[in-house]
Amino acid sequence: MMNLDQLTLFNKSVSNERLALVAARHELDRFVRSKDTAPLNRNVREYVKAVKQGDDHKNLTVRSPDILAAIVEALAGAVYLDLNFDLTKLWTIFKDVLMIDEITVPNDFESSEINGAQTELYGLCGKRNWGKPVYSLVKADRCQYEMKYVYSVEVETDAGVCRHKGDEKSTPKDARNSAAYLLLRSLQ
Repeated sequence: MMNLDQLTLFNKSVSNERLALVAARHELDRFVRSKDTAPLNRNVREYVKAVKQGDDHKNLTVRSPDILAAIVEALAGAVYLDLNFDLTKLWTIFKDVLMIDEITVPNDFESSEINGAQTELYGLCGKRNWGKPVYSLVKADRCQYEMKYVYSVEVETDAGVCRHKGDEKSTPKDARNSAAYLLLRSLQ
């Protein structure tokens, strides 16, 4: 099941202005269908015209319509669904569409894909007759009012031992899942 936090990640990483600019540059405004909303239609037309005349969303004098940003978010949601909820592939595709070099995923972001990574890695190891995943605690620190954990995982494969260190998480389970997720991605 799709986690709505994953789709709203665009709002955390990419501004509505950037999304509206992308929609205008790719002429996605033609997919806006509205009745009895003359002010909205006029705003969209003025914004698209300004984008075509300018080269940077920072120099635009017309406010970006939120509906254009929503079109890009809906498109991202459809692609995400088509990719079988693979957030890494989605970001790889949309990095170029959004015209940015890097997308920063917030540290507190958790996807359902990451949450099941230990089970997925264990299943992959069994299917390929590899050794069982071995998790090691790398770091356990108290940060203000909570603990932060980092785990690494290693698997003995046909090609040798593969290791990956996970991201810092607030529970040991999440930290192990993070390490498993990153190792799975590197094995693909």
